[in-house]
Amino acid sequence: MFSRLREQWQIARAEVLRQEFEDFATHMLRWSDLEEGQAMSVVSREWEIMNSRGRLRSTDARRAAVKALRAEMRRTYPINPGRAGGLFVLAAFVEASYLPGENAEFVYSCTKEIVLAGEREIALRSCITSARQLGAKTPREAAEIVNGGPLSDEDWAKVAGRWESAW
Repeated sequence: MFSRLREQWQIARAEVLRQEFEDFATHMLRWSDLEEGQAMSVVSREWEIMNSRGRLRSTDARRAAVKALRAEMRRTYPINPGRAGGLFVLAAFVEASYLPGENAEFVYSCTKEIVLAGEREIALRSCITSARQLGAKTPREAAEIVNGGPLSDEDWAKVAGRWESAW
């Protein structure tokens, strides 16, 4: 009896989570570059910390993480909306990972893309730091050092935006 009730509550919670995520996505379209950058920075940094500890293995640990992320999100929103947005993405990602149903799957797949983008950003910044230590003075030089040789103008055009924004 209680397991059926719990499952119904989880499906309802997933529906609310999807609505929250859709509202967030609409709001995010109006963000400045600074707010978007702050959100991605929070996503990448906090996910790296959470994931490296392996502390999200159990459902109870995930629930506790969601509760902590949402509390921090509410506390920081008036001061730093970008940081709060990043915390929301992580909370939605973790919560959707243990909820059943298609709404949870939708939120999980959308937030997973954002988290993966944050991980790619960490890797790119690490490459840039290494290239700077090897003497790179421009984003293109850094990309060429990491690539192991010169990039054609066509190849550079494909990756220039990411390297220049992370530089």
